[in-house]
Amino acid sequence: MRRRLLPALAAAAGALAEVALHFTVEAAGATGPTYRDFLRALAPDVRVRAVVEDETAASEFRRRLARWGVPEGRVRFVTTGYPITTWARDRFLVREGAGRGELLVPQWEARARPARANDWHAPFALARAAGLEARLAPLRFDGGDVVVGGGVAFVSASLLEKNVGVTAPTRGAALDALARELGRPVECLGRTRGEVPDHHMGMYLAPLAGGRVLVGSPDAALRAAPDAARRVAGADLSERAVRPFRRAAEILARRGYEVLELPLVPTTNPHAYVTYNNVILETHGGRRIVYLPRYGLAELDRAARRAWEAAGLRVRPVDVSRVWRRGGSLRCLVHVLRRR
Repeated sequence: MRRRLLPALAAAAGALAEVALHFTVEAAGATGPTYRDFLRALAPDVRVRAVVEDETAASEFRRRLARWGVPEGRVRFVTTGYPITTWARDRFLVREGAGRGELLVPQWEARARPARANDWHAPFALARAAGLEARLAPLRFDGGDVVVGGGVAFVSASLLEKNVGVTAPTRGAALDALARELGRPVECLGRTRGEVPDHHMGMYLAPLAGGRVLVGSPDAALRAAPDAARRVAGADLSERAVRPFRRAAEILARRGYEVLELPLVPTTNPHAYVTYNNVILETHGGRRIVYLPRYGLAELDRAARRAWEAAGLRVRPVDVSRVWRRGGSLRCLVHVLRRR
C-alpha cells in the first residue's frame, strides 16, 4: 500500500500546541535568556518537550525554570542517554495530520563532533515520547533549509546541491522528491549555491499569508540604523556579502510575491547573522503573533519590531543576544511539533 504523505507543517498556521527544544549544560549560558523569554511568553497550555542527555541536564534545566518563574510541570523531559547539541531545528521536519503527525528525518551525513552526529538520533526518542512517528526521508537536509508558508515550501539551491548526485541524479529529481516528501509545491531560490545566501532559509526568509514574504536585507539595516549595523561585531556589509540578499528579494518579486524587507546584518562568520527572520509565528485567539529575536542592538531591534508590526503582527520579544554568535537564533532552538 502506498504511504499517504502528510503536508509539511506551515510556519504561521494556527496556535502553538506543542514545541520541542534541546537543553545542554554546555550551551546553557548562551541559550538561557532565549529559553527564558520564549517560555514566559508562551500561552500556559502549550506543551514543552525538553530533550536532554541525562538527569544532570534535566536537573539543571529544572533549576533554571524555577529561577525564571516557569512551572516545571509545563515541561516534559526526553532523555537520550548521549550528548546532543542545542540545535533542535536541524535534524527533522514536521508533517501535520488529523491524527499522528510525523517527524521527517534526513539521511545521515558524517559530522566531526559526536554530539552533532548524535542529533540524528534525537527525533526518534522525541517521537516515541510525544506520540508521533519518525521516518527517514530519502533526502539530505537541515530543518532550517525549508520554510513553509502560504501553501509553499521555500528552499534554495544550497539544499539541492546537498542532494544532486547523492540522493537524486538531477536538480529536477531532487525538487520532485522534496515536493513528494513535503506534500507541497516547492519554490526554489537560485540556480547555483551562493546566488542567494548560502545559509539556512529560515535565517533570511519568513513567508506570511497572502503572498507576502519578509526577506532579510542588509540594505534595510543600513537605511534604518547605519551606525548600529556597522558596529555589529564582525559585520560584513561588503558588496559581495550583500548581493545574495538582494538577489533573493529580486527572485521573489519577479515571481509575484510581495517582498517586505527586514534589517539583517551578515558577519564574517558565515553562519552568524543579526536576523529578524528567524522567528516563531502563530495565530492565537484571532491575533497573529511573532516571537521576535532581540539582540540588544536598540536601533536595529526597534526597526525590526516596527516592520513586523506594520505587517500586522503582535511582537513578543525574545533575547538572543548571547546565542546568535554560535550560528543560530530563536527558530534554530525551538521546533514546533503541533499546532491547533
